[in-house]
Amino acid sequence: MSSVSIDEFVKGFLSNTPICLSYFIDERNEEYRYITHHSFQELLPLFPVSLRLSSSAFCSLSDGEELFNRPLHALHWGKTHLQKGGSDMESEAQLIVQRASLRWLAQQHPSWTQHELAIALGKSLAWVKKWLKRLREAEPGDVMALHARSRARKTPPVSIASQTAVVQRILEIRETPPENLHRVPGPEAILYYLHRDPALQAAGLRLPRSQTSIWKILRTFGCMAQNHRRKPKPLERKQPGEEVQLDLKDASSVPADPQGKRQHVVEIANFVDAGTSIWLSRSVGGDFDAQSLLEVVVQFVREHGLPAMLTFDNDPRFVGSASGRDFPSALLRFLLCVGVEPNVCPPQRPDKNAYVERFHRTLGEECLRVQLPQTLEQVQEVTESFLHHHNEERPNQARSCGNRPPHVACPAFPPLARVPETIDPDRWLERLSGQVFVRKVQSGLRPQGAVQWQRDHQP
Repeated sequence: MSSVSIDEFVKGFLSNTPICLSYFIDERNEEYRYITHHSFQELLPLFPVSLRLSSSAFCSLSDGEELFNRPLHALHWGKTHLQKGGSDMESEAQLIVQRASLRWLAQQHPSWTQHELAIALGKSLAWVKKWLKRLREAEPGDVMALHARSRARKTPPVSIASQTAVVQRILEIRETPPENLHRVPGPEAILYYLHRDPALQAAGLRLPRSQTSIWKILRTFGCMAQNHRRKPKPLERKQPGEEVQLDLKDASSVPADPQGKRQHVVEIANFVDAGTSIWLSRSVGGDFDAQSLLEVVVQFVREHGLPAMLTFDNDPRFVGSASGRDFPSALLRFLLCVGVEPNVCPPQRPDKNAYVERFHRTLGEECLRVQLPQTLEQVQEVTESFLHHHNEERPNQARSCGNRPPHVACPAFPPLARVPETIDPDRWLERLSGQVFVRKVQSGLRPQGAVQWQRDHQP
């Protein structure tokens, strides 16, 4: 076994005895080696790839002729299965030998056409054209010209971090939010504003297409702290108008009245659609009780229609007193009578009323704590302005909005069922018919006589 050049390897050599050429590649030393055999049958089991001849043509190679100086029909390339896996796919080693054979044939037989070369090598005409062009452009003895050229990109794309104007604009949006955005924008909100910047668009700069690039820049400049909170499981998506959530938000900036209420001086009753995150309606009041809140709900369904479900917490003004003397409450009876499913959240479970609770965080951080209204009239004014900003201008990261304002993401809110002209005031009894409720009076507690209602049976 001896080392030879790649051209000698495929050229063949003079011999008075029948020989057949086989090869293998020593990848560690990057050498091409050949081995000779005196029997055609000896060759087949030794190597996975070989330059095969038919047995009759093999036996006739005994007159000192070069290996390739044979009629075209007597020579063909064959492929054996790889030793591991048995794949028919040609390896790079096989292809290198075929390219070297093409160069040798083109040098020894310059009169051959490309079609004849393709038949001799068992390759396509396009393959022969491509590699003849590459081999003629290289030096005659250049071994590296036989290797395939990588299709990978030779130069990396322009990095976002290397564009000073883009990085500076990202930091400016982070420090000074545009379009009356009264909060610190995150990567998604910055991405929304970045693609709307006319100066960057006119400059033709490469802008980030995902929030990950912006997140890395903010982390690099120390604008974001590492967050180890576990990502919550997303809620089931609702259809527009399928569920409306109701809750009260306290305008805590309004000072207490020395002669009246000390807490919850002004409250805001908010209705948010769970399917689109649209802030449907709000009502500002300073004396909300069970009766006034019932009137707020009645006014809402008259203006917007009847949602399939109305979700709210277990505020006594919604569900009635703990003693159960007004069980069920007037609000529950009204909803059942008009065909709306009341969904009462259990105690200490704000996640069951998640959309309106998350909206209250936005309302507090971007409106009430910024404007600091001092009177009921001022609360009405600032919330009216923020209602338009929230629905029409502010990008919302809810799944239903896709980093767009709610009304932009859902420009046509589906019409809801209208309130009927007449209703059956006893329709709510159908829901409670056949159910058994147990009234338990607990003793030994302070105050004594606490009452607990428990559903005991439902048919």
